[in-house]
Amino acid sequence: YGSAKDSAPTKVAPVLTSDNVAKTPDKSSATKAEPTKLLTLYEAVGLFEKTGKGEVVSAERLGNGEKSTFNLDVLGANGKQRFNINATGKVIVEVPLIAKKGPSGKKGMSRERIEREGR
Repeated sequence: YGSAKDSAPTKVAPVLTSDNVAKTPDKSSATKAEPTKLLTLYEAVGLFEKTGKGEVVSAERLGNGEKSTFNLDVLGANGKQRFNINATGKVIVEVPLIAKKGPSGKKGMSRERIEREGR
């Protein structure tokens, strides 16, 4: 004769149709906020170049996760600038970069001076 397992009713999952899907409330959106999407270095560069402030010439990522920041060196109409961007894409700091010059006010040493001083 049959066992208790054979005679127990089985549960069937409800079939979702377009009628009952629209009526079903989304519990996850009501109780939890959507997690913010964190950017990768590639996405941060692409996002920044779309703003039209200039071309990114170098980029680096510092930190991990939500605490990561991106340093983007940008060459634009105002010269070279550094933008610090957080992991969500918000610009934190905008700093103009000044070319480093030697004590005479010129960039580096001339070839004549190097040969003259024997360096």
